[in-house]
Amino acid sequence: MGHQGQEAGRAGLPAARRREPRQAPRLRPRLRQRLRGPVAGDPRLRRRGLHRGPHPDRRARSRLGLRRLGDGEAGGEVRLRARAPRGRRQAATRPDEEEWDTPAYLRHVPSIFEKVREEFGPELRLLHDGHHRMSPIEAARLAKSLEPHDLLWLEDATPGEDQEAFRLIRQHSTTPLATGEVFNSVYDYQTLITERLIDYVRSAPTHTGGITGMKKLLDFAGIYGIRSGLHGPTDVSPIGMAAALHLDLAIHNFGIQEYMPHSDLTLETFRTSYTFDRGFLHPGDTPGLGVELDETLAAEHPYTTAYLPVNRLLDGTVHDW
Repeated sequence: MGHQGQEAGRAGLPAARRREPRQAPRLRPRLRQRLRGPVAGDPRLRRRGLHRGPHPDRRARSRLGLRRLGDGEAGGEVRLRARAPRGRRQAATRPDEEEWDTPAYLRHVPSIFEKVREEFGPELRLLHDGHHRMSPIEAARLAKSLEPHDLLWLEDATPGEDQEAFRLIRQHSTTPLATGEVFNSVYDYQTLITERLIDYVRSAPTHTGGITGMKKLLDFAGIYGIRSGLHGPTDVSPIGMAAALHLDLAIHNFGIQEYMPHSDLTLETFRTSYTFDRGFLHPGDTPGLGVELDETLAAEHPYTTAYLPVNRLLDGTVHDW
């Protein structure tokens, strides 16, 4: 949106500065409009993708920015698929856009875990990722409402850069908390660990100083009874995954290891010795990290830029994804 401008009065200016060019009366209204910025409903906002008024198909959307599929099917199963809002055509190099409704989310999530517990019982370990989308008090509300469902952890409930914000969540709930996949050093965790504001460290060795830096961080966390939950998405290469697995076996405060299988092409390029079987990972017996990189094959597949979606509140405000 344009910046709000203020037009200074001319009465108090020296006489020499009150002189205006001949065409000024014609230009001043346009200048004031630029300073003031477009008003609500201005068609220019629609061209820029900045319109915040009601969308014509607003009622057709789910309040969480998700389309509900399969309502009324046998067993009441409901599948959710994220989709970008209509009317926002994206270029191929730009990320998709999604919408977010925090109040609807806070009401809906506890009901999901209630149904899962009814279906699968109390032994299944359940985790939930909040994607930094909640304020501290909203995160505290969600953590409290999820207590009956016995989560292994609630992850990234609020932006972790504000470490003191986790104090508010702890004051209201005993749901275990995890954070750190966006952190890069032990100092990002200092308050969270020394005040026992989290229960799991979520960093990856790739982003936290390698094996040595990650080991120091986990030893520090272990002093305070905090366990590991190392980050393991597919944007961490098999080399990073292998490093995490070796660390998992070397520490005494292991908790859980995140694992997302890489594509077949990735595993052809990075030949690994680690294995996954019935929920368990093992780094294998190959010397070193147990990963060999085929540089020739890698050169045949240049890096392709990818983006996470842009997330907006229902009024159009950009929000954490």
